[in-house]
Amino acid sequence: MLLKSAALLIIAFLIGRGIGYLLTRQARKTAEKPKPLLLEDELPPPAAESILPPGEVELMPLEANYVTLPATSAPVTTVVPKTRKPRPEPEVIAKARAAAKPAARKAEPSPAVSPLAAMTPDQVEAAIAAAGAPLEPARLKVADKGKPDPLLDIVGIGPVNEVQLHALGIYHFRQIAAWTPENIKWVSERIKFPGRIVRENWMKQAAEFEAAKKG
Repeated sequence: MLLKSAALLIIAFLIGRGIGYLLTRQARKTAEKPKPLLLEDELPPPAAESILPPGEVELMPLEANYVTLPATSAPVTTVVPKTRKPRPEPEVIAKARAAAKPAARKAEPSPAVSPLAAMTPDQVEAAIAAAGAPLEPARLKVADKGKPDPLLDIVGIGPVNEVQLHALGIYHFRQIAAWTPENIKWVSERIKFPGRIVRENWMKQAAEFEAAKKG
């Protein structure tokens, strides 16, 4: 009877041991089996919502919109728009034109009286013979104030010679009174009856008439 009871206990122990082993193995397989992924597991956790005061807008960081351009060695040309210059006023134009006009011709100083005015005709002729090349005397484009001296008052100057003298730019007594021997040579080549310059000594007569004008 004792042996039978002992045998039953051993059998019960072995059966319990086997059942425990099976349960332990099943529990391990269940623990190692991967857990199925859910939609909630695939999405990242929601970011913390920024709390802004009403009416304000959240700005994106500058780095998000910043673009780096490649460097270039080409020169940068700055285009400057053309501007029209203002038209000058009529008064300014008139002043500019007045300034551009040539200054009025100053009156020439009265030339000195030639030494020939104090000589006799023979002395004048000798001085001319000893003189050098002909030399152009002082001449004028127009008579002073448009009014020439009466050259016909000089003995030896007739209407023909007066016209010729005017054509040469000789209008006044003071011009003739200043003639040198070289000047007389130059004039004698351009008028008729040149010998009368010496014979009547035009320089002496012209000096006297010029002095009378001033006196």
